[in-house]
Amino acid sequence: MTTESALDLTQRLIGLAACITALEAAGARTLLPQQGLLSWRISKLRRVSTATGFTGGLLGFFFDGNRVWATFLARASLGCALMLTDQTSVSALLCGALVTLILLSHLATPQGNDGSDQITLIAATALFLARLSPADSLAQQACLAFIAAQLTLAYFAAGVAKTFGPSWRAGTAVAEIVSTRTYGAQWISQIARRRPAPFVFATYGTVMFEVAFPLLFLLPSSSIPLFLGVAMSFHVCVAFLMGLNSFVFAFAATYPSIIWAHEALNP
Repeated sequence: MTTESALDLTQRLIGLAACITALEAAGARTLLPQQGLLSWRISKLRRVSTATGFTGGLLGFFFDGNRVWATFLARASLGCALMLTDQTSVSALLCGALVTLILLSHLATPQGNDGSDQITLIAATALFLARLSPADSLAQQACLAFIAAQLTLAYFAAGVAKTFGPSWRAGTAVAEIVSTRTYGAQWISQIARRRPAPFVFATYGTVMFEVAFPLLFLLPSSSIPLFLGVAMSFHVCVAFLMGLNSFVFAFAATYPSIIWAHEALNP
């Protein structure tokens, strides 16, 4: 995979991830309005800098009242535009605007942000810098390598962190998660109680896969589609069972950089 093809695919997948995430956020109709729990009227009170002064005024311009809907619509529109444009200069401008809105969103409502938000911001920022750089330059290659390194670290750190959790070591973590009201469902919880073995396998399998992710770069090229397919299957299952849809698209946007990095390390 060439540098340009990796960047092009990354750009389109980031656009898709940004669009889906923004539309899902805009769908929180009971939380974002003036009387909602995540409204700017409430969120700005967490610190003085967001309630007053220039920062407070700037964030209020984007997130106060009904303007929050326009902000999310703008993010979705930028994502769609990134999927469609072929012009490097235009994509750089779109990426810069998208990164700005994502950063403002993180400042305005830091609660609720998860790994998909972080990886989208990291990948979009790296893509922005890459699109400002000359074609096939060392700077562009460094941006792709950075995205690949961040994804590898994200999986590995998540796996290591899970080893410190008693429920992960006991093999009960996945069954417990799908039994919660927030991330689970009654039907899957009943299955977990009747047939715990698949959920024990999923618990240990998740930890082992995440910890072993850096070994991907030592595998032959023929193994990469299978390895990334397993990773994507994991995110699809999480989306189906837990409703974390944005993870599918956010992490998929980083996979082209993994393929590119593997080919660069194994010429």
